[in-house]
Amino acid sequence: MGIPRLIAHLEPFASSVQFSLNASAIQSTVAIDGPGLAFHIYNQGQGRSSELRTSPSYSELGQATILWLRQLQVHGLRV
Repeated sequence: MGIPRLIAHLEPFASSVQFSLNASAIQSTVAIDGPGLAFHIYNQGQGRSSELRTSPSYSELGQATILWLRQLQVHGLRV
């Protein structure tokens, strides 16, 4: 899956940003890759789900996604 050589084509437009705890330090807009975010949240949730389940629930995934996006906003990013 994925788009062949996508990273190589987009790399010239990328910039590295160091986040700080000071919300006023950065005022930027970011675009989030939806499937990439879903993959990231799902993999993080694998370790947090209860012992009886092998996967996190949709509710847990939704809550984790909202928390992750809010953390970007706390650090001054506009999603």
